Amino acid sequence: MPRDIGFDQGDDVWTAQTGGGGTTASGTAPALAFSTASEPAARQFAFWQHCNHGVVDVARDVDSHDQGFSACGSLWRLGGLALSNSASQACRYRRAASHIRRDSLDHWVVSVIQRGTRSLRSDDKVVINDPGAAVITSFDRPYETMRDDSAWLQLYIPRDTLPALGQAIDIMRFRRLDGPMGALLQDYILLLAARIPRLSVAEAERLAGATGNMVAACIQPSADLMQQAAPQIELVQLAQIKRLIRQNLGSAMLGPDRLCRQAGVSRSKLYRMFEPFGGVARFIQSERLRRAHAMLSDPDDSRSIGRIAEDVGLFDLSSFGRMFRSSFGCSPRELRLTVATGMAGPPPARSGALPHMGGLQAMLRGL
Repeated sequence: MPRDIGFDQGDDVWTAQTGGGGTTASGTAPALAFSTASEPAARQFAFWQHCNHGVVDVARDVDSHDQGFSACGSLWRLGGLALSNSASQACRYRRAASHIRRDSLDHWVVSVIQRGTRSLRSDDKVVINDPGAAVITSFDRPYETMRDDSAWLQLYIPRDTLPALGQAIDIMRFRRLDGPMGALLQDYILLLAARIPRLSVAEAERLAGATGNMVAACIQPSADLMQQAAPQIELVQLAQIKRLIRQNLGSAMLGPDRLCRQAGVSRSKLYRMFEPFGGVARFIQSERLRRAHAMLSDPDDSRSIGRIAEDVGLFDLSSFGRMFRSSFGCSPRELRLTVATGMAGPPPARSGALPHMGGLQAMLRGL
């Protein structure tokens, strides 16, 4: 499953980093989106092949297409860059020399696996891409990949977007970006994918330069490049610290000292990063109450209110009740009774699959 690095909080910080202004509640639609769910089972795999036509050939080991094929993808423009978010059942993807001659695409592609595994082969190189490391490929070299049932992100970077880094990126092609900087780049792409559906077109355009700076700083670190990418690096650090908080909510020792040690940041920097949330302690309290609310809203959770409060690190039951009412307008007991009587409605459903809106090859050539 995708790692939780804290994407569901911090819109105000993200807006500040991207320049602010223009974000709407619904965000902006992807430039390209498709799903096999709208097709009859017998046509689903052929539809997925059509969606990737011209860029890669898609094949699978199953002979009968009547079984159906679950796959979907969306692609977002960020100025001269693009980010795709895809998922599919197991299959093979092959980019041959004939593709390269026809489409002339020479983009670099930074791939991040959210779920599953990808085995990639190019010439004599074999790379296993799984959740935990980004891998750089490029469209100007033939390759073949085998994916199991998986979900992945891909950042497309036209070669002329970062001309000064051409040699450094080419050296890293078809290799795992291990180490701290590779992990930082992976987390940034995960964060970008979570935020981009909520951004306006103008904000997405502004992200192109920031994203290029982040790639440059992670591929070829230097003092100047690290300084240019400092806002994006701090954004990822903030998300990583949020993840630490959520992983340790039940600990009575959770606090600034522990977070500084685990995240490797100073106390002053930690306080500055969490200032938009009312401070570190306020954010931890809010997360504990939010987790408790989710547990109490689960009709299958039979734990006592006191046990749930302890499990999220709130050990004074009377204080827990007061904070809970202040945050949600009802007591823990009232929420549990509401859920038991079926009066609490389900969360709003997400919108359905988006229709196919054009060719991937044409979209990439337009970057």
